[in-house]
Amino acid sequence: MVYPVQVTWSGTCSGHPAGPQQIDLYDSIQARYTANYYKDQFGNWAHTPFVGTCSWIHRSYQPSGSSSITIPNAHAETCGIADTINDN
Repeated sequence: MVYPVQVTWSGTCSGHPAGPQQIDLYDSIQARYTANYYKDQFGNWAHTPFVGTCSWIHRSYQPSGSSSITIPNAHAETCGIADTINDN
């Protein structure tokens, strides 16, 4: 039996992609992807590749110990999701 799963997510988040010395703030995040989950020949849960799209705006950043800096003319960035790694 196969269980199709569709995930949608929207919102804001902060992260440290440049390392702990800086906080990056993102908003207008929209993500949507699908995958099919099933039991493999060993009885373990597995899934088909995640396929979908996402977009976000990198609105500002804050270096450690400083105030937040707004990114002028911030615009939407996008990605395509095609994860071929099977994370059981």
